[in-house]
Amino acid sequence: MWSANFSNFVTIWMQTFLVCLPLVQISKNIRSKRGALFFDLCIGDVIFVALFSLVGSIFSSIFAIQFLSLALVQVWCIFLFIDALLFVQYRIELTPQSIQWFFSGSKGIQKGSSFALNLVKQNLWMTVLLWGPLLLLIVAPNSHLLSAAILTSIVLIGGVTLKYKLSLKTPYSAVLLAILCMFFQPFIPFGSDQTTEIVVSLLPILPLVIHFYLLRGTAFYSAPSTLASMFFGSLKDSDLADVDTSQIAREFEGKGKSNKSKNKSDLFGLCKNANVILITVESLGAYVKPYKNASVDMKTLQNHFRDAMFSEHHYCLCPNTTVATNQIYTGHYSNNPYNKNDSVFYGKEPLYLQELNSNNYFSMFLDLADIKLYDYWKLLKRIGFDKIWGTNDLPSKGLKADYRLLNMVDEVAGIVNSKERPFFLHIINDQTHMPYEVVNSEKFNRHKDGSEKSKYLNAVEEFDFILDEFLTKLKTKVDLSNTIFVLTGDHGESFGEFGYYFHSNSSIIPQLQVPFFLQHPKLANRPKNKFESSCHFDIFPTLMDLLGIENKVEGLGESLFCSTEIRPYFFHSATLKGNAPANYSVLYNNQHYWNDRLFGKLYQFDNGELVKKTNEVYQKSILVHFLKKYGLVGN
Repeated sequence: MWSANFSNFVTIWMQTFLVCLPLVQISKNIRSKRGALFFDLCIGDVIFVALFSLVGSIFSSIFAIQFLSLALVQVWCIFLFIDALLFVQYRIELTPQSIQWFFSGSKGIQKGSSFALNLVKQNLWMTVLLWGPLLLLIVAPNSHLLSAAILTSIVLIGGVTLKYKLSLKTPYSAVLLAILCMFFQPFIPFGSDQTTEIVVSLLPILPLVIHFYLLRGTAFYSAPSTLASMFFGSLKDSDLADVDTSQIAREFEGKGKSNKSKNKSDLFGLCKNANVILITVESLGAYVKPYKNASVDMKTLQNHFRDAMFSEHHYCLCPNTTVATNQIYTGHYSNNPYNKNDSVFYGKEPLYLQELNSNNYFSMFLDLADIKLYDYWKLLKRIGFDKIWGTNDLPSKGLKADYRLLNMVDEVAGIVNSKERPFFLHIINDQTHMPYEVVNSEKFNRHKDGSEKSKYLNAVEEFDFILDEFLTKLKTKVDLSNTIFVLTGDHGESFGEFGYYFHSNSSIIPQLQVPFFLQHPKLANRPKNKFESSCHFDIFPTLMDLLGIENKVEGLGESLFCSTEIRPYFFHSATLKGNAPANYSVLYNNQHYWNDRLFGKLYQFDNGELVKKTNEVYQKSILVHFLKKYGLVGN
């Protein structure tokens, strides 16, 4: 008798479990479409689903408890979806506080709700298909055949919709096999053998066990569960106090600090009264020649940066457009606004452009993306540009995307020629940002393997064509013979290294290293045409050195034309885990120490090679020292 009850209990549990598992998987896939880090089930997810469904199965005869357990899974899926919105749109992880911000609309988080509703409207049939079986389990918990048919539809349709390959190592395959086992359960004669009853009732678990075995050594076991990280992510005072940073402070004493003697070189004033055109190509990592293993040969560099100086290793300090822009114009680290209660505008004051403006420069900012997103316009206004264009200010005239930059030649030329003073123009594009748009795919399709990286490289080559055309046309209308040209990336882009994609979410080198080219006719034919290393902090000190403008800003950068000792570069992600960056690292003297808090790992690299055995205490001391020094830990 007990074996029959046990078999009935296992059947109900597996039915509930096999409905909830695809629901969570599909929710995480939707989350991945918004750029989240890990988009597959992990062992933590499976454990939570098993516990929720277990409670519902134990109390299957009590409607309220079973309904509550299934409702908790639904709520969890909603949290996964909110996490996707917050992760990509606002660079913060899901926490009780961020959930409160999401629903209250505080801290500027107001767009998530409307996006969620739109997604539901666009995929109404999918929503009904996913959530309908939950109600079916409550109404008819013993309906083997009907439940199995609906569950199989969820797995198959969900897998096709999300372009999932049904291989042995995918969760969909394991769930499908488990469902098929359950489908044939009613047709297997139990007989009187209790052992047979138990074995048959446990049969659907076998594919899941095999699946877990096949995933050994993968991120399935190391990836964090979203639900767990909600409540265990913040750095506490005890975490920081236990680390002795006195040795680190002595070791790095004086490094990374501003020194006025380092902002004046022998070239001070060489390019006095020169115009400045700063181009930060969106998401442009070191994928252009002459950088190592680069596959893009930019026409813009050939035609407008001939004999340019370049930095062999140039870094952004945070792989996020808003934060990188803020750091370029302030010369200081800036915290993510969502882990500081008082940070509407965060970091030091952006004084560099004000120095240019006070020296009779007219400053302009031209962004082909929407400057209203994330209140980017507020940052630009704070920086102090005289003229700002966002995507809504650009005429189309039959052109799309970044091609609209060509429509701005006459307007920019008209403003520049009407001013009897030098100008500063900062241009940033949009097409090379994820999801990597290519307008003329017939012409720009040299990279053909269909991967995200190929789409990205094609987008880079298309914008290169547009930028080359823009500068060529601008030169016919404006005298640019005395102009400093700078081309770099706001940040880099990663394509699967250590499990990371896109940007903002890590402090790995592909997201941090960007090209840097500096050109002016008076800099041509110098004996040394390259810098060994540099960062975004150095851009304005270098420009002011060449322009002959006294640098009064207490920034962390220095002119690249001054002899300098090796400096430590401290990097941090824009995404948070609790009250601190989810990732941060320090690069010093070819040693790269990296703390990946999302996966709970410490890494060390020597000259780019991963070191297997590390001194974790020393490494943690270095990282916490810089984290505290630059005020990147919130309350």
